[in-house]
Amino acid sequence: MTPWTRTLALLTIGACLLTGGALAQQTQVQRGEYLARAGDCVSCHTKPGGAAYAGGLRMKTPFGDVVAPNITPDAATGIGTWSADDLYRALHNGVGKKVGDLFPAMPYTFFTKITREDSDAIYAYLRSLTPVRNAVVADQLAWPFSIRMSMIGWNELFLTEGTFKPVAGQNAEWNRGAYLVEGLGHCSACHSPRDVLGGIEKNKAFTGATVDGWFALNLTSNLKTVSG
Repeated sequence: MTPWTRTLALLTIGACLLTGGALAQQTQVQRGEYLARAGDCVSCHTKPGGAAYAGGLRMKTPFGDVVAPNITPDAATGIGTWSADDLYRALHNGVGKKVGDLFPAMPYTFFTKITREDSDAIYAYLRSLTPVRNAVVADQLAWPFSIRMSMIGWNELFLTEGTFKPVAGQNAEWNRGAYLVEGLGHCSACHSPRDVLGGIEKNKAFTGATVDGWFALNLTSNLKTVSG
């Protein structure tokens, strides 16, 4: 080994040790920020020109408009009075603290796969944000879809509660990818067509779909398959 290659090897080992140390020292809030970015929470919970995570974005659905809520820690208009249990219940069960059953524009059918540890980290990050007072308008869903009790039947059809379980025979990298894609990243929520009830057509998962006037691309390996 030449002096140069020896130096390069030592620098590489040092960089790995430093990186490993940084990851090991990552705080819960820092981990929560990473997870919130992975879940792209800011995209839905921020209206154009508005404060990040303060809600107000109006999303059009075949059943009417849905407005994303304020998830900053403002006590009056956000989630300032929520506990870690409240957030986990919303993510895992699709039940909000004040409104009860959530509408599936909030992708809890995917977020149910998130671990409690990751949910608590996201909660810690959201609690670290600057509170923003922003009362959003009510959802404008057409009757009878505006009746939250109707979600009981919808959830029976389309919600399978349960934290992601690693698939035996697949390596850690594959399982990590599956956890992000199927759970936190909720890729299928946009990239899969939906049936008349708004449920994912699982036999066409990731084949592309039209969402609020724009087309989410086919993510499968079969480039000839196009849905929408």
